[in-house]
Amino acid sequence: MIEKILTSLVLISLICVVLVGAETSGLSSTSVGGQNSNKNYTSCQEGCALNIGTGQCVCGGGSSPECQGVEYNGNCYTNSFSVKEGDTFYTQKEIIEVTGVEGSHCGIDENGQTICTNTISSVDLKINYRCTGNICPNYESQITLIAGEETKLEFTKILLKLKGTNVNVDPSTAEFEIAFQASSCRAGCICNDNIITCPNEQEPTITTEIQTSSISGTSVQSSSGTSTQEETSTTSTISLSKTEAGGTSIQSGDVEIVTSENVSVINSKLTIQTSSGSIKEIKVMPEEVITESLKIESVKEVELITESEKAVYSISGTKKAKVIAVFPVEMKVEAKVSAETGKII
Repeated sequence: MIEKILTSLVLISLICVVLVGAETSGLSSTSVGGQNSNKNYTSCQEGCALNIGTGQCVCGGGSSPECQGVEYNGNCYTNSFSVKEGDTFYTQKEIIEVTGVEGSHCGIDENGQTICTNTISSVDLKINYRCTGNICPNYESQITLIAGEETKLEFTKILLKLKGTNVNVDPSTAEFEIAFQASSCRAGCICNDNIITCPNEQEPTITTEIQTSSISGTSVQSSSGTSTQEETSTTSTISLSKTEAGGTSIQSGDVEIVTSENVSVINSKLTIQTSSGSIKEIKVMPEEVITESLKIESVKEVELITESEKAVYSISGTKKAKVIAVFPVEMKVEAKVSAETGKII
C-alpha cells in the first residue's frame, strides 16, 4: 500500500514539473511593455522595421524595390512630394513618419493692421530603418527639417528640404511639399542607359565591366621638372552582391570591397554618392593600390567610404618586414587611399 502511494506521489510530481515547464517556456527573462525585449529585426518581414519602443514590426505599404527616390501612398517620387502631419513615407532604407509640424507667422501691414499667415517653419520626422535583408540594425532617430535648410538622411544620403511652406491654413493639418535630391540609380545596382539590374533572390550576384584608370603607367616629366605618373584607361570586371547588413559587396579580382555607402554602376562607371548628394566616379580599383603602393601581402579588409566629399578606400592587412634589418616579422598595415586617384592619403 505504501509503495503504491509513493508511486502516485512521484507521478504527480512529474506532471507538475511538466506543466510548470510548459507555462514558463514561452517567457523571456526581460520584457518591455508586454513585448519580448530580445525581439530583433531578423523577425521582421522584408520592407519592415522594428519599433524599438513597442517591439512591434512596422511595415510599409506596397514596397517598390525599383523606386529610386521616395515612396508615398503607393507612388514613387523622384524630386518632390506633398505630405501632412501623421503621414509616413519611405526610402529604400528608411521608414519616415511626419510627427510634428510647426509654423504660423504674424506681422503688421502698411496700414498698421496685424496680419497672420500660416507658414511652416519646421517639420519633425521620426525615422526607423527599413529592413531589406536578413540582418538589420536596431535604429530609431528623429530629425527636424528647418525651412530653407537641407537635411541629410543617414542611410540613403538623400537630402530633404522644405518647399512650399506658405500654406495659409493651420500647419498641423496643412499639406506641404518636401523636395529632395537622390542618386538616379539604386545602391548596389547596374544602370546602363534605361536598363536597371539589381541583385535578387534568383541572381544574388551580378557581374559587369567598368571603366577604370591604371596608376602604373609610364612616368612623365613635367615642365617644372617633377615626375608624375601617367594615367591610362582600362577595363575591369566586378561583381556586386548584397551583404547581410544591407550594404554592398564588390568583388574585384581577388579583393572584396565592402561598403554601406550608396554605390552603383552607371553607364559602365562605378560611382559613389557623397554626403552632399554629389556623384563621384571610382577610377582606381584597390588591388592595384595594394600591390603597387602599399605592398600588402595579406589583405584583411577593404572598405569603401566617403570622407570630405571624396571616395576613399580604408585598407587593413599585413606585410613582411624586418626588425633591425635582420629578423623577419609580420607588420600590420592600415592605410587610406583615394579611390579617385590611387594616392595614399
